[in-house]
Amino acid sequence: CAVDRCAQESCKQVADRYVEHEFVIIFLDLVLHKHQAYRHILFNRLDYQETLISPRILQLSFFVVLLDAYHKTQLRHMGGWGELASVTHWQGYTPTLESWKEFGVLLVHSVVQLALYVFALVWAAKLYFRAKYSFVKYNYLVMAIILSNFGRGFLLLLMIWDYDDPYTFGAIVELFIFSSNIVAIQVWMDQSTWVSVAITSVGWAARFMFTFVVQYAFAFRPT
Repeated sequence: CAVDRCAQESCKQVADRYVEHEFVIIFLDLVLHKHQAYRHILFNRLDYQETLISPRILQLSFFVVLLDAYHKTQLRHMGGWGELASVTHWQGYTPTLESWKEFGVLLVHSVVQLALYVFALVWAAKLYFRAKYSFVKYNYLVMAIILSNFGRGFLLLLMIWDYDDPYTFGAIVELFIFSSNIVAIQVWMDQSTWVSVAITSVGWAARFMFTFVVQYAFAFRPT
């Protein structure tokens, strides 16, 4: 349940200072990796969930995978899904049906990649906690992970400005998301930073392994 005020009779002061702040301030503190901002979103801003995932988090996950798929189009400049990447192609130009099909494949790739990443993180967390606690709300771990992927929103800048090197910009966004994942998991676990780094690394290893298998083992390439 939400705890936004001190429970002691002698106190009755605001325990969560973010309840008095505008969302812009909260967003900036999320960018700055403030633990209190993550706690506010997860435990006071969202409705309590016993076992399910908040609808708002599910909406954010769709936004995340959509932008991730679009970013993959930016990594190809010629033909195929690259036709959907360049802003100039949308000026009086209709992408081919094949381009949309390839974008659909990339969208499915992003969905599976995110699902596998979340599964790997939950699995690693269960290995760590199973010897300590008999009951852990892993649905809040899933919500924390998806929330910390809000940094993919910065990929919207690729739709506004034409970057000469989308690889570098994408790498910066990925590093930001990696550090955000560490903070979010640390907030949920209330453990040391190194434990959070180790668990986050398991998820990212699974994510990269999946991409490697798709691209090389199955020889999946854009047309």
